[in-house]
Parts: sequence; C-alpha cells; structure tokens
Amino acid sequence: MPSTVRHSLLNAASTVVSMAAGLVVTVLVARILGPSGSGLVAFALWAAMSLSALTDRGVPQTVLRYASALSGEEEKRLLIGAAYRHFLTLPLVAFVVVAGIALWFPHAALLGSPLDTGLGFAGAVLFMFYAFSAFSIAAARGRGDFVTPAVNSAIGSLLQLPLVVIGAVSFGVTGAVVAVAMRYLPQVLQLPRLVDRRAARSTAALTPEMRAYGRDMWISDLVNIVALTRIEYLVLGIFLTSADMGLFAVAIVFAGLVEQLAMQLSSPLVVAFSRASEGEPQKEVSGDKANAPWQPLIVFSVLVLPVAFGGAALMPELLPLVFGEAFYEARLPAMVLLAASASTGLAVVPWAYLAAIGEGRLLMRITLGLGAFTVVMLCAAVALAGVGGAAWSRFFTETASLFVLLIAAWRHHRLSAMVSALSRVVVAALVCGMSAYAVIAVIASPVGIAPAVVVGALCYGVALRLLRALPADDILPGAEALSERLPGLAERLLLSTVRLITHR
Repeated sequence: MPSTVRHSLLNAASTVVSMAAGLVVTVLVARILGPSGSGLVAFALWAAMSLSALTDRGVPQTVLRYASALSGEEEKRLLIGAAYRHFLTLPLVAFVVVAGIALWFPHAALLGSPLDTGLGFAGAVLFMFYAFSAFSIAAARGRGDFVTPAVNSAIGSLLQLPLVVIGAVSFGVTGAVVAVAMRYLPQVLQLPRLVDRRAARSTAALTPEMRAYGRDMWISDLVNIVALTRIEYLVLGIFLTSADMGLFAVAIVFAGLVEQLAMQLSSPLVVAFSRASEGEPQKEVSGDKANAPWQPLIVFSVLVLPVAFGGAALMPELLPLVFGEAFYEARLPAMVLLAASASTGLAVVPWAYLAAIGEGRLLMRITLGLGAFTVVMLCAAVALAGVGGAAWSRFFTETASLFVLLIAAWRHHRLSAMVSALSRVVVAALVCGMSAYAVIAVIASPVGIAPAVVVGALCYGVALRLLRALPADDILPGAEALSERLPGLAERLLLSTVRLITHR
C-alpha cells in the first residue's frame, strides 16, 4: 500500500499549514473575545457542521466512495453531476430557514447570550460555505485529486488570520464567525470546475445501491457529528454557561489538531480501500498481502500516539502560556482530551476500511449505539463534574468507539500480528508521555516545555527500537516515497531516523 501511504503523508504534510493557522485563529479568538465569546464561536461552528450533516443526505461520502472506484473520467463526471443535483436542495432550504429565523427573531437568546440578526446571518453563511466545501472536497478526491483540496484548505486557513482579528475586534462574535466561514471559500469556488452543469440535470447516474449507501452513511455521519463530535457545547450550554463552553473549546483545541490530522489522512484510505475491495473480503489471511489493510493503522499509531500522550504531558504549562491565565482551569481537561484523541485518530483506519467495503449499515448501527451512550454519559458527567466531566466522558466514549470499530473490522480481515505491533507502539508512546511529564513536573515552568519535547521524542525513538515495534519492510516504502519530495538534508534525516527506529 505504498501509494496509500504516499497520498496520506502528502495530505498530512499539506494540512500542517491549515492546522497551525487554525490553532492561531483559536488563540486569537480566545484572547480577543474571552471564554464566553470563544464559546459562542465554537458553538456556531459545531452548529454549522451539524446542520450540514443533517442536510447533505450522505452525498459527499457517496461521491467519495463510488467515484473513486470508477475508472473512466466520463463516468465520474456523470456521477458527480447527478450527486450535486441530489445534494443541492436541502442546504439551500436550510440556509433560507436559518436566515429567516435570524430576521424574524432579531433579539433571541442563544444559550443565555444575546443572538442578534447579524450573528444569525453569519451562522447561515458559515453553514453554506461548510456544506458546499464538503461536497467539493469529496468530488475532487473522488476524481483522484488530493492536492487541490489540501492547498485550498491551507489558503483558506491563512485567509482567516487577518480577517479574524479585524472581525473580532470590529464586530465581536459575529465578525469572528464570518472570518471562520472564509476558511471554506477557496474550495467552494472550485465547484464550477468539478460539476458539469449538463450532467447535473439528472440524478439517473445514482443507482439504488448508491442511494442506500448514502442513506446509511447519512445517518451515521449525522449521529457522529451531532452526538459524538462536539455535543459537549450544547450540553455545557444547557447545564452551565457559554463561558464553560469557551473553557471546553480551548481544552479540546490541541486534541482537535490530532483529530484533524487523522481526518485528513482518512480520505486517501477510503479511496485505496475502495479500489482494493473489488474482491471478496477474507476471513483469515497471512503473508505480505494480508498486511496491507492494517499497515495504515500502524503508521497512524506511530504518528498519532506520541502526539496525543506527549502533548497531554505538556498541557499544564503549555495551555496557560498559549491562551492566557483566563483559561487556567482548562489544563486538566486538556490533558484528558489529548489522551482521548489517540483513540479518535486510530479509529479512522477501521472506519475507513468498513466504509470502503460498503458496510455503511454496520457503521450506522455502531454510530447510533455510541451516540446514545455518549449523550447519556455526557449529561450525567457534566451535571456532576462540569467541564472536567465532559472531558472524561469523551475519553471513555472515544476508547469504546475504537474498540468497537476494530472488532467490526476484524471480522472481515483478521491479522494477529497487528495486535502485537500496535501494542508495542502504544507502550512506546506511553514511555514518551511519561518521560515528557517527568520533565514538566521537575522544572514546573514554561521553560520546561522544550526539554520535555526533546526528552519525550528521544525516549519514544529508543522505546520503538528496543520493543522492535516497527518492521522496516512496512515503514520504509512510505518513508522513501515521502523522502523523494524533500530536499537533500531533510531526505537523509528522515531516512536515517526511520532506519534507526525500525528493525528487520
């Protein structure tokens, strides 16, 4: 699966700029607007994502799944056009409804805070840009273009930086929400290039199988985004205040970076698994060919786990340094949420595998069960322990989600060696986190952050080597493919590091 790893790594490298810019935007909003304002901005983004999931009917996932499996460009063009026509109606209706509510109820309240007409329209614009950007990204990736969406994402993220300062300072929460919407504009502008108007006049290219898959993925994604992604904002707003939403929004921002990285890596996996799933899935497999579906899980674990556990160790000093003393209470929830992001990141691989082999109904059932579990646990945890309870609720939910998805995927493709390799990487990442936390505890000031990162990274590499966690045959092909795109010194450094931590 070298091409899969290459696509995933290219996508990950291209989104580093987007993730960094997103972090800066979050910091700017938090420092300009404080806990209450940043909580409202975070809630607006969650509401836009939830409304998008409610209205897209699973069409973006259908395009990504089926367009990537087609060989001819004409077939892809017809499918994307038909899907766009099927997709278009509900988002437009939802935009009109939200804008109408903002117009007719100009002095309503949102979770105890004033909601004026401007903020309502800003939220409607954010929803529209997000929804059409999601379709545009799926269409591009379904046609095999992973570079353009990543570049547009980076451009949009950088565009936010000056706009969020101007908007937040000049217009408060409303201006900040409009600035966040601009992050999705570059990809929305790609729609005329991706959608053929003649093909969009009919939905005939959508087969009953595609529609059924779309319905299953629609329900799954709806529950996943509404109930599993950031429903904490709604529950915290109901039980507590918008300021508590702001504390949670800051506490989860670093964990969100891990989630974004994993999600950016997931689309190439769906495409690759879709192409590989033309044959029947096997129950028992062995040999090099058997390793292929699970190689990305090991690669993901090597990238995600040290960031999650090592990052959690840094939170007591890093979070107040970045966001200010107003968010001091968010330190411990941030540690728990970063640890939880390890499960979130790894769950992307079995989810992508099940989606690619057409198990949309199974994913729907899993997601419904996890969604109900999440809502019940979250309400109880927030009522008892506030923001900290919300963090622990997410930790247990994400861990349960990972195990359920792994068991479901295991039934289609069993590989005992994967368990051993993954366990060793987990132990190495725990060594990384504990060593970094020891440095933070001893120095007990922001000065300890840099030494903690160095010590954690060194201990992680040594642990990987001593535990013999990474077979060179699985890791080197992807590293060599990535190194071809790097300058000489970076290429040599990457390959030398990989050879040091892998074994033959």
